[in-house]
Amino acid sequence: MTTEDKKGEKSEWGTGWKVFAALVALSALEIAVTLTIASPILFLTPLVLAKAGLIIWYFMRLGDLADKEAAE
Repeated sequence: MTTEDKKGEKSEWGTGWKVFAALVALSALEIAVTLTIASPILFLTPLVLAKAGLIIWYFMRLGDLADKEAAE
């Protein structure tokens, strides 16, 4: 394994933890909004879309797919 591979692996792990932390924070905010607001749908929609976007982009590797198509 080259040093580039190790750096890329560390970078990917670091990004993964940041995405995980963002998902936890968004989930906590989602729970707080649900418990405090009587009709929370307008406030929950952007939170849920942000969480879905993070999951699709990072964990489902949509960003990598877009990069591969651009390279071809």
